[in-house]
Amino acid sequence: MNVQLDHVVIAVHDLDRVARRLNEWFNLRFSPYGRPFPGAVNRLAYTVFGFLELITVEDFLLITKTNLGRTLADFLREREGVFSTALETLDIWKVAETCRREGAPVSTPKRKKIGNGLSFWMSALSIKEPWLIHYDWTKITFGKPRIHTVRSKYPILHHVGLASENGVQLAEKYSKYFGLKSTSVETIPELNTFCIRLPMAQGEILIMSPESEGPILEFIRQKGEGFVSWGLVVDNVEETIAEIRNSGVKPIPLKNGGWVIGPQEAWGSFIFIEPPSSSTV
Repeated sequence: MNVQLDHVVIAVHDLDRVARRLNEWFNLRFSPYGRPFPGAVNRLAYTVFGFLELITVEDFLLITKTNLGRTLADFLREREGVFSTALETLDIWKVAETCRREGAPVSTPKRKKIGNGLSFWMSALSIKEPWLIHYDWTKITFGKPRIHTVRSKYPILHHVGLASENGVQLAEKYSKYFGLKSTSVETIPELNTFCIRLPMAQGEILIMSPESEGPILEFIRQKGEGFVSWGLVVDNVEETIAEIRNSGVKPIPLKNGGWVIGPQEAWGSFIFIEPPSSSTV
């Protein structure tokens, strides 16, 4: 496969509070402040594969100077949650051209440089769909761990999820765009939804469609289709759930041995906690 899950961007109001809570729950270590574009501030936490980016508005005057800044500000005026996600690709030009042939509104890959001096190639689709990224070192590191650690609780970024009223159609579109193939269609009875899994070289896209009244249908009604969840694989599910419960949050057990935290307690998105058997690594 030519793509893998690179990172998930979560827009929140209180950057430091969310970083502290995710550190308590998952032992995620967040970086100092970065400033990826005018008016925005972020903090990153790397997992063994992939990373999380927390982002918020720092300066409401500067944030209006870019289209992306205005989009972030508009998003946070309405809600918190998964703002975007990036798929790392071995050949961004080839994947972008495939997307274009399939009718996707994809931009021509361009080299970007952000506030910390990091540069990369990127190509964007619509704001509610994954975008593509290619680092200078991608061909060397693709499919390999980014962080080596002996911490048993250190998680792996497992998936980014999208809510769709027509999950089959969306899965077919992403199969054409990114060369992915569905490995399973399963039901999550606790959420009254069925999901289609699209594994990548690392991580997966999880497409969820409501079967009946329930949290996913409610999410679509209130916030529309688009990014709905992210998930982590943890070594010790029981220990992680105990830590989450100690903070006053009540995760929901799933029949596959995993757990999920609802958007009211997880900053606008569902957080899935997966057992090691769920890893696509």
